[in-house]
Amino acid sequence: MKKLEKVIDKFPVIKNVKNVSSFGSGHINDTFKVESETGDFILQRVNHQIFKNVEGLTDNIVKITQHLSDKLKGDNSGMQTVKFFKTVDGKYLF
Repeated sequence: MKKLEKVIDKFPVIKNVKNVSSFGSGHINDTFKVESETGDFILQRVNHQIFKNVEGLTDNIVKITQHLSDKLKGDNSGMQTVKFFKTVDGKYLF
C-alpha cells in the first residue's frame, strides 16, 4: 500500500484520502478507487508486459477522450467522458 500512497501523492487533485480499494476484476491491469476529500478517483496500473509503450497508449486515450468530449459539448444527451488529471510533473501518468 505504501507504493500506492506514493502514486496518489503525485496527483495534486487528490487531497486527504479517506479510503483506497481495489476496483473491478481486470485481468491485465490493476485498478483502484481512491475516495478523498476532493472526490472519488480511479487509478490504474497498466501492465507493462502487455502494453510496451504506456506513454503512447496514454496519449492516445487522452486524445480520443478529448475529441469525444469536444463532440459532446452543447449536446443534451447527458453523455459524458472520463476526465484525466495531470501529475505534479504535468503528465497523465506516473
